[in-house]
Amino acid sequence: ITEYASAGRDIYVGGYKYSGEPIVLTEFGGIGYKKDDDEGWGYTFVHSDEDFIEDYSRVMMALKESKVLVGFCYTQLSDVEDEINGILTYDRKVCKLNGGTMRRLAEKIYKENNYCNIGYVIRYKYWGKGYAAEALEAVSNYLLKSGKFRLVECSCNELNKQSSKVMEKAGFKKDGYIANRRLNEDGTFSGVGYYSKTL
Repeated sequence: ITEYASAGRDIYVGGYKYSGEPIVLTEFGGIGYKKDDDEGWGYTFVHSDEDFIEDYSRVMMALKESKVLVGFCYTQLSDVEDEINGILTYDRKVCKLNGGTMRRLAEKIYKENNYCNIGYVIRYKYWGKGYAAEALEAVSNYLLKSGKFRLVECSCNELNKQSSKVMEKAGFKKDGYIANRRLNEDGTFSGVGYYSKTL
């Protein structure tokens, strides 16, 4: 997957190559389904609600079978100017796939791979008192012991050394790093460290 040139475009440029970073599928799905007067494009086309559910299930199950992907971004929430591959129509008045069906499919796909992400913000006057680590440890332990999640994730800007210490103190271990992932206020870029915790 790291060597395939999708649409003739290399995944890595400038001599870079895969070095263990998480791989996310940032555009997939694209099921064209005309539900109003708009014409448009899609990767594939269906002509009934039943066919839409079948094709949606097909692409989602293919995603589940991947051994390397850690995340995805479905294309797309709603139809746009020249594309009719959304879950909603252009005016967002018609949902092509009802929420109950989407939920059942998601539960079927991810029941063996449930994980969640935690973020936190602490007001400056409370920094350095251990509150963030204590809260993060308590919440992450609760989520893991609930039986609903097998893994909890966190991430932070590489410049935020204190946040890294908070995660480690709460029992998280560093899994990976993506360089130049986050744009800083001064216009520079910095990397992001990714951490996870399991029972």
